[in-house]
Order: sequence, then C-alpha cells, then structure tokens
Amino acid sequence: MKHLRILTITIIILGVIFGIWRFTIDKKSTLIKQTDNQSDIQYYQHGNIYLAIFSQAFELDFTAENTQPLDLQAKSKDFQLAINANYFQGSYEKAQPAGFLQINGENIQTPAPDQQLTHVVIYNQETQQMEFMEYQQFKPENYPEKKYILFQSGPLVIANNEIASQFIEASINGEGSYLRTLIGFTDDGRTLILITTQRYKLADLAAKILTFPELHNLRISLINLDGGPSTAMYSRNFPGFNFNENQGLPLIIGVK
Repeated sequence: MKHLRILTITIIILGVIFGIWRFTIDKKSTLIKQTDNQSDIQYYQHGNIYLAIFSQAFELDFTAENTQPLDLQAKSKDFQLAINANYFQGSYEKAQPAGFLQINGENIQTPAPDQQLTHVVIYNQETQQMEFMEYQQFKPENYPEKKYILFQSGPLVIANNEIASQFIEASINGEGSYLRTLIGFTDDGRTLILITTQRYKLADLAAKILTFPELHNLRISLINLDGGPSTAMYSRNFPGFNFNENQGLPLIIGVK
C-alpha cells in the first residue's frame, strides 16, 4: 500500500512537471500577429522567428562607406520596415557587394560564380513581382530598365513549397546553425521577409516555416540573404519586432 502511494505521488509530480514544461514550450511558440493600420504590412512572431508579409514595393539601398545603423537609415529614408539585405565583402565601414547588384538600372557589381550565391533575385518595383533565377541562366542585358532591383544571393531555401535541399546542402553555410534573414514571395503576389533571433540550419528553418498557419493555402518561395551578425530588422510602428537594429549595414531592404 505504501509503495502504491509513493507511485501515485510520483506520477502526480511528474504530471505537474510535464504540464509546466509543455506550457513553457507552448508559450514560446505562441503566434503573435500585428497588422499595421497605416499600411498593409502584417507581422507575425513565431517565438524566435519574425515574419512580415506585404504587397507594396520595397527598395534596396547600398552604402559603400561609413554605414549607419539600420534604424537610422530607415528613419532617414522614411522606411516603416527594414531588414539587412544581401551579402557584402570588406567591412561594415567600407564594403562592396558580394555578387551581382543592379539598382535603378545602375550596375554596381558584376555577376560572379559563387557556391553560396546560386541565384539572382529579380524584382520588378512597378508590378511587385519577384522571381529567383539560377545564376548560370541569368543575363543582365535582359533587365536594363530602372524598374528592376537585381541582386545575387543564396542559397535557395524553398521553391514553390518544396525545401530546396540540393542548393542548401551544396552551399557554404546552409547546414550550419546561424541567425538567418530570408526574402521571398507568395503565389498571390505578396512579399515575405523573415529573420530569426536564434540560430537555425536552413533545412530545419524551412520545415518550420512551411507549418505556419498564415501561409497555409499559399505557395511560397524563399531565398537566403546575409545572416549571422548582419541579421537585423527595424519596424517603426511595432518596436517589439526590432532586432539588432543598431547594426550598421551597407545593404538594406526597406518598405515605405
């Protein structure tokens, strides 16, 4: 009888501990949603993953020297939302793009074969349409107009709701754990930008993203941007989504 009482008490204690543990996990993964009434930007927080979805055009800015913190750059350009953009070489004080970059018809950096930068992001600011083209197939002369933002990045992470394992596994840092920044699009023409405040392997992050309820019934594609210490987000109206916003960055993506 005594042993039965001890067993019963033990089971109760374990049940309480498990309940507290599960509550903590659930609390960490609780979805937080914010909608900016001044625009159509929708913000979602899944624990350590911050996601923004919007339909208006974004801009890409490059500052070669003496870069300012992300929040100051965003405020000076009247961006209500901004993140770090693609890879660069050099330092935060004196940088040049890693891979192809063209803004407003100006060719800033020529294309370069790279194990990491497997694709070119092609973005039409007039129609807000985006596509990812493999570097080998890309021809800059086909996109001379100022309406295009063109930059080389990678690896591809999700292509039409399929994890791009081939590109992730072949990339330099795809299978390592790093802070991440991604950009992409939905099949209904909206743009996605996403950062993580915890380190992720890209395949693990992709699998998690595909479970987000706000993305159900959508086809999405996402590509990796510069991450690690460069990962940053600034939100003018929802400072709870700010992360590493004091980091000086030579390349940023902003939404007005």
